[in-house]
Amino acid sequence: MSSSGLKSRLLSGSFWAITGELIAGGARGVSYIVYARLLSPTDFGLVGYSLLFINLFPLLIDNSLGLALMRHPEQDNRLYSSVYYLNIALALVAMVALCLTARGAAALLHDHRIAIILPILSFQLLFNALCAVHMATARRRFEYRRLVPVRLISTIASLGLGIPLAMLGYAYWALVISSLGAALSQMIAAQLLLDWRPTLQFDLAAIKSLSGFASWVAVDMGVTWLVMSGGGFFLAFYLGAHDLGLFRLSDRIDTYLLGSVLSPLIPVLYAGFCETSTQPNASWHLFERSVFTLTPISLALAGCLVVAAHPLEAVIGAKWQGIATVVTLNAVADGVSYTTLSAPSLLRAHGLARVVAAMRIVTVIVQVAVYMALAPHGLLPFMIGKLAIEVAILISTFVVLRITFSQPIMRIMRRQLWQVIIVGICTIVGLRVTASVAAFGPPLALTAGLLAFALPVGAFLFLTQREFFAFALARLVSGRSGARSQ
Repeated sequence: MSSSGLKSRLLSGSFWAITGELIAGGARGVSYIVYARLLSPTDFGLVGYSLLFINLFPLLIDNSLGLALMRHPEQDNRLYSSVYYLNIALALVAMVALCLTARGAAALLHDHRIAIILPILSFQLLFNALCAVHMATARRRFEYRRLVPVRLISTIASLGLGIPLAMLGYAYWALVISSLGAALSQMIAAQLLLDWRPTLQFDLAAIKSLSGFASWVAVDMGVTWLVMSGGGFFLAFYLGAHDLGLFRLSDRIDTYLLGSVLSPLIPVLYAGFCETSTQPNASWHLFERSVFTLTPISLALAGCLVVAAHPLEAVIGAKWQGIATVVTLNAVADGVSYTTLSAPSLLRAHGLARVVAAMRIVTVIVQVAVYMALAPHGLLPFMIGKLAIEVAILISTFVVLRITFSQPIMRIMRRQLWQVIIVGICTIVGLRVTASVAAFGPPLALTAGLLAFALPVGAFLFLTQREFFAFALARLVSGRSGARSQ
């Protein structure tokens, strides 16, 4: 594929992936504020703890096989069908495993309700398996526009089921039904709206052709799960469901804001790195450009959360006291983490999944040491430890890339530094405005602070990321023109 053709597909894929996730994630982010008004931290802690276990298996099964399919040079329907049936079989095995371990998981949290919640939530795994290949093939073909309605249907079903149940007083069951509804509706929408259909064939030899790469990705994804979820287990064991609920809500808000914009770029960038995997210099140039774009956007989104944290705590009520500090520290840590979002995709696309897995394993070892030392002392020391770990990961990632690709990294880090300084100054201005207007009520303080922050940061982003915004505007205009012509 030519450089201009790849660039066009990357920009188009990025635009539609972000558009879908921004709408869906924005709606879910707002919904979590509504849930917080209606539910308690303990409700969030119970469901969040159960999802720590559930989230392992999509990473191990769906993501590892899906990435292997996207990297495969040929679009072979026999291979796709074989992976589809393997996904379903592995999901059923995982469901049985979760049912058998539910009582042990309940004992770790010291709450018997987990023994009921966990087996029920495990049905998500089957729903995910029934649509994982459909979505992987769409990403393989850069058909991100077709994935937008799938995400929107999933979000609407989730909110339509969960919020009414929360208002009726069903407590944590509202979150359980919401999560199941999202997975089920996504499966149905993917089956109906995406073109791919499985055939009745299973080729073991075709599966074996993926096994080497998929195995390393599975190790990488399993360790990634430990990196993402390990802290939750320490909080559950040492501090209980209430503090885990505080962390879980802050993490969901962060994830839906930052993740809605940035996470959709992972498969897009991975596909781009796969296309340029035979041209190391082109891959590195794409990586540099991705970091230059991801850093200010991730820091700007983190800054929005920092500015909004205290007004948000005032809005959701006294039962969530202390959530502002947790949101602030979590947002800064996640903002740092997302600046190198494209690094694992770069390594995997070049067949270096084992390097990513090794990095994750080292991270887990550091996390265990830090969290074991800090979690018994409370949620605040735990969050400070998390921030320190993310900074260490940022530095070590660039060191590994320098060793692996023999490319200069100081230019990238210097660019990041001045981007951090600019966004940091704007965040301080937003916080000062929020504090000065706080006496007039949380809504006004939130609005004034975000405006004071967003105006200069928005101008900065527009000046440095003109290409993407120009393309996004062109896509919107062409979409409207196409709609009128029809």
